[in-house]
Amino acid sequence: MHLKSPRTIDRYPGSTFKNPDELGRQIAYTVILDLLAADKPNAHLAALVDSLIEMAAMVFVDLMRLACVAGSEAARITNGSRYPEFVDMADLHLGEFKTHVNRLTAHIGSDAVQKCLLVERHLAYLLLRLKREPKLDRSWREIVDVLANLAARIRELAEYVRRDHYTKQFKVIATLADSAIVGHGRLYA
Repeated sequence: MHLKSPRTIDRYPGSTFKNPDELGRQIAYTVILDLLAADKPNAHLAALVDSLIEMAAMVFVDLMRLACVAGSEAARITNGSRYPEFVDMADLHLGEFKTHVNRLTAHIGSDAVQKCLLVERHLAYLLLRLKREPKLDRSWREIVDVLANLAARIRELAEYVRRDHYTKQFKVIATLADSAIVGHGRLYA
């Protein structure tokens, strides 16, 4: 009987979600995740830090996509109508990164927090430059330099907060890249 009355007025306790990704994000930012990992605080913290690094990388990929669309006439013609969607995705991922930084502030130490905030500022700066319109406001070379600097800052953060995770991920990516390059070479050799 009790469950029927909230349904009649379309009112349910907690959050609503439209798709599995939204549900996953809501769970990730609630105490449910904390409760699930309560008996393993170090593993929980390591998982949160790993996801922080992955979120920074996600925003970086979003920014690279925006820069490539903005920097290429062919890409603008093909993807110009989706540019606002790409900007929204980058905004969403940057917001998630900021939320995660705030959540971890008490657990990762002041040096790590400063590195996180530096990455956050650089991500936000480049996003602001790219969100105006699908056209670069400076040369492609300057944007590539900004992206390279940002990649270095994210790498420094990853190495600082979770060297073991960074090393493991780097080996996986290097193996994939090597096999793709070797495979590509076979195709055209």
